[in-house]
Formats: sequence, C-alpha cells, structure tokens
Amino acid sequence: MTQPIRPAGSPPALLPARRPTRRTLGRSAQAGVALALLALAGGAPRLAAAAAAPPPPPPPPSSPTTGHARPLLSQGVEVGRQPDGSVVVPTDQVITPAGQQVEFSGRPNAVAVSPDGTTAAYLTAGAAAAGGPITLVDLATGAIKQAFSPGDRSASFDGLLYAPNGRHLYASFNDGKILIADVAADGTLSLGALVALPPVVGVSAPGGNPATPNPGGLALSPDGTTLYVALNRTNALGVIDLARQKLVAQIPVGNAPHSVVVDGDTAYVSDEGGRVAATGDVTNTSSGTAIVANPTTGGAATGAVSVVDLAARATTRTIAVGLHPTALYLDRQALFVANTNGDSVSVISPTTNQVVKTISIQPFPGAPFGSQPDALTRLPDGRLVVGLGSNNALAV
Repeated sequence: MTQPIRPAGSPPALLPARRPTRRTLGRSAQAGVALALLALAGGAPRLAAAAAAPPPPPPPPSSPTTGHARPLLSQGVEVGRQPDGSVVVPTDQVITPAGQQVEFSGRPNAVAVSPDGTTAAYLTAGAAAAGGPITLVDLATGAIKQAFSPGDRSASFDGLLYAPNGRHLYASFNDGKILIADVAADGTLSLGALVALPPVVGVSAPGGNPATPNPGGLALSPDGTTLYVALNRTNALGVIDLARQKLVAQIPVGNAPHSVVVDGDTAYVSDEGGRVAATGDVTNTSSGTAIVANPTTGGAATGAVSVVDLAARATTRTIAVGLHPTALYLDRQALFVANTNGDSVSVISPTTNQVVKTISIQPFPGAPFGSQPDALTRLPDGRLVVGLGSNNALAV
C-alpha cells in the first residue's frame, strides 16, 4: 500500500495500522523451511552459494497464453528440499547450497555461536509450532540440540547474543521483552529472566494496544554488566542494567535503529530509517516518526550510523551510509555496515568515524540490483563474508 508523503513539520498523516515487526521497508518475512549453513569450504569463490552445484534444472514450461515461464510454485512444486537435493524457496528460486545444512521450521533472523564453539543458537521467527523461537544446533553433529520457548512469544527481527563466559544467552522478542537465558554445561537453555521494555508513548499497535519498542540488535559493555538494545520503534539505544534486570536509560539515535556494536565507551548503531528529518525534508510517517523519504517511492532516502558516547549517554555524530543499513561488524581496523537496500557495504574508520570506502555488491557481472546484503563476518584470513539475502548466497 502506498503511504502519503509530507514535508517535515506538517501535521502527521493518518496511516493504516502496521505490523508490529521491523518498521522500515526491507525484506518481507516469509515462512518456510530454515536452512542453517554450518560450514563453508575453504577457498570459496566470490559468490559461494552453489559451489559444486549440479547443472540447473530445465526452465519451467511457458504459459500457453503469455509465452512467459511459469513460476515453479504455480506448477504445484512445494517449497523445501527437492528429490535432486536442490531447495525451492518461497521466492520461487531454486538453490543448491554449499556446505552442510540443518533443516528446521521457521525463518532464522539471527545466529550466535557459543564461546566454546560447540553450539549455534538461532533466533527463529514463525517457529512457535516447532517448539519455540530459539533453536540450538550441535555444531559437531549437526543435530538439533533444543527448541526453546520462554512462554508464548515470537522472535524479533534481530537480537541474539552469548555472554563472553557462555553462561547466558540474550535475545530480543517482538512483544517488547528481552530474554536472559541460563546456559547449562551441555549448552541447553533455561529461563533466567525476562526484562519488560516500556511501550512507545503515543503509538498504538493493531487492535489499539500500546506499541512495543520493537527491540532488535544487542551488544554487551566490555565489563559485561550492561546490555545495549536497539529500540527500533523508539528511535533509541536502550540501556539495561543486568544486575537489576531493568531498562535504566534510552539514548536517542537516528530513525529505526537495527543493530549495535560496542567499542569501549563508544557504541555504533545502524539507523535503518536514516537520519532525523529536518525542516523541508520530504518525509513518510512510520510508527509516528517522520522518515526522510524518496518522493517517488516513499522509501527511506537516507541511511545512517549513530556514534554514541556511552559514558555521556548521548549521540555525538551521525555518519551517512547507504540505504537501510542493518548488520554491523567491528574489528580493530574497521566498522563494516551492510546497506541492505543499497547493495553496498560501507567501511568506516573507528579512528576518524568517517566512511573510507564503499564496496559495491554485485555477485556476478551484469547481476541485477537487489542482492540485499544483510549479514557480515570476517574469515580468519581477513576476508569479508557478506550474506546476500535475496540471492540466498554468501559473497566472499
């Protein structure tokens, strides 16, 4: 549905109710079979989604009326694993994944590996029927170790983190709760506590209920006593005192924060909805916030990373990056930012807090726009790995 565009400073427009999920326009969440990639062979090519893949299946037959290829799903092909080992995904793509996969119900939105390297935890949306929104996988055997559900609640769009000592797992849920789970010696989880976050003032969810702050990405302070959470609908970085198990502060950042990483006394927050609107900007309203918008499409027209002084609890700088920045990866050399709707990765110097390079994401020559980079990490040899959400691939 097209939403109205208005200049900043004008009265808010009346909009239809939005889903209580990730606010800004991005990848649509679709139910399906989750394929958890556990390993990627060394020496992977630039695009590592179909290494050693068999020849692709023949194209689907053409429609007798239009002459265009008919989608597989319209031919009755079911989503999931096929007899030849390939996988049909809900977007009508056929993939033959590299590495080893573990199949379970739902859509994994985030993954965290335990500090001892034995367990992968997945924050899985749409997995209530399968036992819960957190799925644990044994990395030695590939077996599902546990499906954990801390009550009747659903996974948020991001936010999953182990404590450095491996004794706790933290997770964000879309009902405005933050999980503090206890981790047993065998890696399984039990409920430690649920931290309730206050609703957003002046914003209602469907049904007239108070809107939750839509918690997302998580990060710990260096001493492990404070948990930081991106409050997507509140446009703030939440500060949780883990000893008191309570939200103690909210630090204003840019629009629709998604992820957070911490470097000493500094936090970096990806603002998926971009910078704060100024007078004269064309905007689109999302959950009560004026988002600087493209006047033609209504989508966010800016992307930003907020630099936060954690001691002063204030944003000290806003760095312009590509559209819809989501995932962040920080090391001593650089901060990498996945610009999901910009098909690029911004490289920021933590010393100067400036963009020093922008990496264009084009998985193969002539590839169409829309790879949607949405995950980042680095291999031991220093190569950057980028998850390409729409391509169902890893770029190395």
